[in-house]
Amino acid sequence: MLAAANVTCRFVSALAPMLVFGASLMLATGGNAQAAQRLNIRLRPALRALAAVGLPTAWLLLGLEAAFITGRSAAMYDPATLWQVALLTDYGHAWLVQSTAASILCLALWLPGQ
Repeated sequence: MLAAANVTCRFVSALAPMLVFGASLMLATGGNAQAAQRLNIRLRPALRALAAVGLPTAWLLLGLEAAFITGRSAAMYDPATLWQVALLTDYGHAWLVQSTAASILCLALWLPGQ
């Protein structure tokens, strides 16, 4: 069960930011500013939904990794274990970078403006 959750979370947490970033990059470099602005307005709810799904899955990955490392599913909810995994493992360091980037991306999508 944990293995399936891990694969699903990894897929969603990698796919969501790629889709959001790719769509944003295409809008920014498309050439026609007026068409890009109209499309941006239409795509914004979908991009926000992707970010809203991708961010929690990125957070959930740390708990899943803690469960795999300790061999206990209860470790997913243990703050001390999560803290140790985040700060004392290579996976945790990479997770910190990924979750920070996902948080910034999600925040940028919810800022007012274009």
